[in-house]
Amino acid sequence: NLVMAQQMPKPVELTDTAVRVGKLSNGLTYFIRHNEFPKGQADFHIAQKVGAVQENESQNGLAHFLEHMCFNGTEHFPDKALKTWLESIGVKFGNHLNAHTSTDETVYDITNVPVARETVIDSCLLILHDWACALTLDGEEIDKERGVIHEEWRMGFGAIPRLMNRHAPELYSGTQYATHDVIGSMDIVDNFEHQVLRDYYHKWYRPDLQAIIVVGDIDVDKVEQKVKDLFGTIKMPENPARFDYQVVGDNDEPIVISDKDKEMPFNLLFVAQKFDLVPREMRNTDQYLLYDYLTTMIDIMLGERFSDLTLSSDSPFGGCSVNIGTFLYAQVKGALMAQAVVNEKGAESALEGVLTEFKKAREFGFTASEYDRARAQFLSMLENDYKNRNSDKHNVHAQRYIRHFINNEPIVGVDVIYPALKDIVKMIPVEAVNQTVKQLLTDKNLVVFSMSIDKEGQVMPTKEQLSKVIDKVKTKEVVAHKDAVVDQPLMAELPKAGTIVSRKENKLFGCTELTLSNGVKVILKPTNFKEDEIVLYAESDGGAALYPGEDFVNVVNATDMVGVGGLGDIKYNDLMKMLSGKNVSINQFISNYSEGISANTTPKDLETMMQLLYLSITKPRYDKDMFNTVKNLYLSQIENQEKDPNHAFSDSLSCTMWNHHPKASKTMNKANINKFDYDRMMEIYKERFANAADFTYYVIGNFDVAQMEELLKQYVASLPSNDVREKVVNDGRELFKGNVRNQFVFKNEGNLAMLGMSWCGDIEYTLENMIKLEVVGDLFTDQLLEKVREDEGAAYSPYAYGTMVKNFKTSFIILAAFGLNPDKSVKSEKLTLESFENLAENVKPESIAKFKEYKLKQNKERLRENGYWMNVLSNYYSEDIDIHTDREKVVNSLTVKDMQDFIKSLLKQGNRCEVLMMPN
Repeated sequence: NLVMAQQMPKPVELTDTAVRVGKLSNGLTYFIRHNEFPKGQADFHIAQKVGAVQENESQNGLAHFLEHMCFNGTEHFPDKALKTWLESIGVKFGNHLNAHTSTDETVYDITNVPVARETVIDSCLLILHDWACALTLDGEEIDKERGVIHEEWRMGFGAIPRLMNRHAPELYSGTQYATHDVIGSMDIVDNFEHQVLRDYYHKWYRPDLQAIIVVGDIDVDKVEQKVKDLFGTIKMPENPARFDYQVVGDNDEPIVISDKDKEMPFNLLFVAQKFDLVPREMRNTDQYLLYDYLTTMIDIMLGERFSDLTLSSDSPFGGCSVNIGTFLYAQVKGALMAQAVVNEKGAESALEGVLTEFKKAREFGFTASEYDRARAQFLSMLENDYKNRNSDKHNVHAQRYIRHFINNEPIVGVDVIYPALKDIVKMIPVEAVNQTVKQLLTDKNLVVFSMSIDKEGQVMPTKEQLSKVIDKVKTKEVVAHKDAVVDQPLMAELPKAGTIVSRKENKLFGCTELTLSNGVKVILKPTNFKEDEIVLYAESDGGAALYPGEDFVNVVNATDMVGVGGLGDIKYNDLMKMLSGKNVSINQFISNYSEGISANTTPKDLETMMQLLYLSITKPRYDKDMFNTVKNLYLSQIENQEKDPNHAFSDSLSCTMWNHHPKASKTMNKANINKFDYDRMMEIYKERFANAADFTYYVIGNFDVAQMEELLKQYVASLPSNDVREKVVNDGRELFKGNVRNQFVFKNEGNLAMLGMSWCGDIEYTLENMIKLEVVGDLFTDQLLEKVREDEGAAYSPYAYGTMVKNFKTSFIILAAFGLNPDKSVKSEKLTLESFENLAENVKPESIAKFKEYKLKQNKERLRENGYWMNVLSNYYSEDIDIHTDREKVVNSLTVKDMQDFIKSLLKQGNRCEVLMMPN
């Protein structure tokens, strides 16, 4: 039931005048919208209201299998022609050509399509048409895909999915969700008859359950006619199967589950309070917008309470997140869910802590001051989205129409929602929120799931023990939450302002170079790409390289651990409350060879960001108690990390590639966390940020230059500085030389093997080499997808990349890394090696052409992104290299011979590393 429904008029259906919506006589729905960001491109989607829950028992896993087959041959695009053609126009598989299957939906995406040629639009619509009704589903292709699906299952078959799977019949009693989890049964995947897959396709892929979504720089009238002509010919099957939504029932008594797994990273407690979602027919209404606002308020305020409790010295758990959404993977039931990391106090303490907070919220609601902060935060985020609405990319709109079609969620965007809500929500009292939370937190529908580590000495709570806690909290007397209201300015006294001593225009990049009175160099580039975005970045040479290996763990964690103390005389928790309603974030970092600051904000919160910047450098707050609390949180969250196969592999790969140098790994393990020295961290932090003149600052975005200069004088020119200028030093952290091999055994429940193969060496830091390395990574990935995934079926997502590493010298890295079938490890290793080495002699002209097309399209997209220009300017001023001006020229000049010669030069350096993790 909607809160306050009795006091409101009849719900008003929402309409979006910017989108053309229609339904064909065969039942197919379409959404078509003109949008010009980015200009010259469009997105194409087909959404379907069917997923894993439509499978019968012989099809378990085949809804997802079918999704894979949509890329392996259709009537008009046989074999791999679909991917080949799309990639020829710059639409890259995995990036802009993709799909997903869930229990309740299947959606296919072709995005960032250049549509200057009308024939491209025709072809993309033809692909959607073929997906809708004209898959070939060739038996040979089906058989080749079995191994790929099996490896996807292996990659995702971790501890939490295993436990969820095992207890799905309890969580979803009497429904298809109990036995159909998308990836399905590997016995069925490996052995089903081809016709069983075809049966699912012909039964459920039909027009009344499908929608076509086209958003982009297109003529709406023309595209609508094309959709009518092309999709109107699709026939509905005679006597179509009945389509029903699943019903997840209520439970009067709590569902309590306790289980364990050897690879659980930490002990986890999941608590859910289920509730009925607003009926679908009511969701696209003005009343639903208000209901959504009220539940968002509950989400924000409960989140703040759990955050405060987590950071208290006597926290009952080692971290807890909360959110209101759908019940796990079923879109037909709502739930207020909490996930608590169990600390040394145990699962019973964590459960009591969660349920006690739920009970407080139910009995006493929230305070006016909590509500004021949450509302301010909501309105600030909404206002930011509203101001940036004209730069919303096609996908923002397309996803909204997909959600409207699948679940009847509001069709309107922020352009309607913000004007409708901005004044109304200020009149909605906290009592309305408190009434809503009572409706969500009831006496029934409780689910408690304890997931424990299965190892010697670990105590797993029994169902009886957890049930006793539930009963205890039912009769427990709780007191209302007391909100600590913070009423003080961020800065009581401003620093003495400095001055700007020089100003120089850089016409090449449309920016201004300022030198401040304390020696700081600032680069300003005003843009209008986004109405409400300003980004700041500052960096200086130095970093962890200046410290010995034994200090490494303190150096790389210093900014995080110092940050939890707060600023000036303001505690961290209070600081977070003070910043409610402000769109501002700021982070410091210390990397291997530099330190710096990254921040972003909006024009209205610009001064707040600058004050945070000043305080974070000059007045980090010392709080040993908070440090100890956070250190203990870290320890509880990596309790069993050493049993995670992905962690074991990535750490071994990093250490092997960097010659087991003391600074080769940043792994957060118990040994390293126990080495944390707060006083040393504080000392290092202050050393790294002591000299403002050693930093170059960059500010890009929609700011007023005169205002920005005044703020720079006040908050940056006033920072302490000296004449010392640090340089990058050689700390001996170098990549491997020669041929290196590391094979090791890591037993794991999923029988997962992982392979990493890399090449490295010296290279000149140039734009041409940067681009060539990116293309090498693309070419190599193509080969791996063809040879290792498609032909051999040995891996799900083999990938590779090429990059430069710039520290005390410039190196290149080509790296391929992926999970694989252990029974095919020898063949996979051979194919990976051959795939790269063969590129030195055999780069196909069509491969170069498609990646050139992709890079050129990508370059055009990035020209209107502040992040791109930040990268351009920081490279220009810190590395003395222009990565912008000739980018298009360099891409256009690439030839087959250039790339083959380049790859030969990389191989000639003779450095290759292989890391193979086997499960037995």
